Formats: sequence, C-alpha cells, structure tokens
Amino acid sequence: MLIPVCFQAYSTGYVMRSFTSNNGLISSSNNTILQDSSGYIWICSYGGLVRFDGRLFRVFDNSKGFRHYQVSDMLEDRKNNFLM
Repeated sequence: MLIPVCFQAYSTGYVMRSFTSNNGLISSSNNTILQDSSGYIWICSYGGLVRFDGRLFRVFDNSKGFRHYQVSDMLEDRKNNFLM
C-alpha cells in the first residue's frame, strides 16, 4: 500500500512523499490510519502497528513484544486512551 503524506514547505506550498514497505511501513496492506491528539500518525495493519512522527516510523509488532500484532482498527477516546 502506498501512503502519501503532505508536508507544508514554505517556499513551494506542499511536498508530497510516498511511503511503502521498502521505506518504513511493515505491510503493503493497511487497515486504518489515525492521527492522534499529539499529532502522531498511527497505521494499523495485519503486520503490526506503526507510529509515524513526520520523519521516522516506529514499528510495534510481535518481534518487539507487541502481543496482538494484527491490528484492524484503532480509536482515541476523550481521555487520550487508545482502543484497539
């Protein structure tokens, strides 16, 4: 799956970057994308959970001790708790 992300550049408007499993995503099949109240982008997939901070991806999967690495959906409640 190709996930385009736009960043605002001051001189030209917006910059488009594409991410795949070759440069940060853990799966080419992703289920849900959520931006949380802190601005992080969370990507849920059957390969695990990925957090993107605008520069780097952090992977949460079975190899990192994440028990339920098949994440189909995710929500953030009013108290900033995540429900999966």
